[in-house]
Amino acid sequence: MTNTPLPPEIYRRRRIAALVALVVVLILVIWALVKCGSPDPAEEPGTSAAASSGESVTVSRSDGSAVTSAPGGAGDGDAEGEDDGAAEAPYLTTEVRQTLDKDACEAGDVQLTVESDQPNYGPEGKPRFSLTLYNPTRGDCAVDLDELPLRFEVYTLDDYTRVWSDLDCHASEGAGVETIAPGEEVVYTVTWSRLSSAPGACSSTERTPVEAGGYLVYGLVGDRNSDAYTFNLR
Repeated sequence: MTNTPLPPEIYRRRRIAALVALVVVLILVIWALVKCGSPDPAEEPGTSAAASSGESVTVSRSDGSAVTSAPGGAGDGDAEGEDDGAAEAPYLTTEVRQTLDKDACEAGDVQLTVESDQPNYGPEGKPRFSLTLYNPTRGDCAVDLDELPLRFEVYTLDDYTRVWSDLDCHASEGAGVETIAPGEEVVYTVTWSRLSSAPGACSSTERTPVEAGGYLVYGLVGDRNSDAYTFNLR
């Protein structure tokens, strides 16, 4: 019994079919890789806001311990200034982390750095801010946070309008004397509910969702401030 060769057209069709199948497989693989490596599309801006106005503050120390607080009483804060012309940045930004050649540390030596956990937030995202207090000297640094209140403040990027501070509706978590060892740091973190606030204006009707846009957050200890960190709300 002999095998009769198939016509050349059959072989060509088989080769073409195999090539087409290979191309399809390659396209599917490339599509899967691109989809896995790309972030989810940002949600469209909406009007929904966090149902709760609760904000918590966590203090992290060099020994790894942490203390978290729920909302407390309203704290003292500076009143808003009147509009007197062109908007100006609320604080100077000159902080640079560096080691100081000093055996003793004063509160004014502590270097402040503020950050947010990400630069952009969708409509439901809640910014988490961190303020780091770093001791750049060779001596222990005692910071009296009763005399030098620690706080976070948020301003609009376009006109520097103050929209929120954690001390408006919370007692400061920075109480008593905070002692920072040489070369060590203490980190305070707070999660913002994206609701506006003002000193003494803490009811559910007074605190309203802020608009989408660009914002600045500062960390402060007394009258000293960190550099601003810029972030966006959608």
